[in-house]
Amino acid sequence: MKKLAAFILLMTALININIAKEKSVKVAPAKPHAGDEITIVYNGEGTELAKTDKVEMTAYLLSSRDIKTYGIENAHSVLMEKSGKEWKAKIKTTPSTELIALTFDNGEVNEKSENNDGLGYFIKF
Repeated sequence: MKKLAAFILLMTALININIAKEKSVKVAPAKPHAGDEITIVYNGEGTELAKTDKVEMTAYLLSSRDIKTYGIENAHSVLMEKSGKEWKAKIKTTPSTELIALTFDNGEVNEKSENNDGLGYFIKF
């Protein structure tokens, strides 16, 4: 139980730290539910990815159900589609998804990546 509480506290703290910078990541629907397909919109202005011609998103679906593996259910890498200055991708969540952690890169071996200055991007369910 202590591990579960520590996990939840850590995730909540990370979410609160990232609120200001997460404006570069939007989610539709605005209040997603576990099991929904969601659309992620990423704006890389002012980052290493601002001038790249390809953005790949990695989404880690997290659940407190399996503490031994820190609740990582699935990791999905998705090539995003460019729409103006933004990049879009859809991801299907599972019924037990509680949190999604996101990173973005250009998909190259010596990749340029964006993870909110090491703090990550998170979507809470």
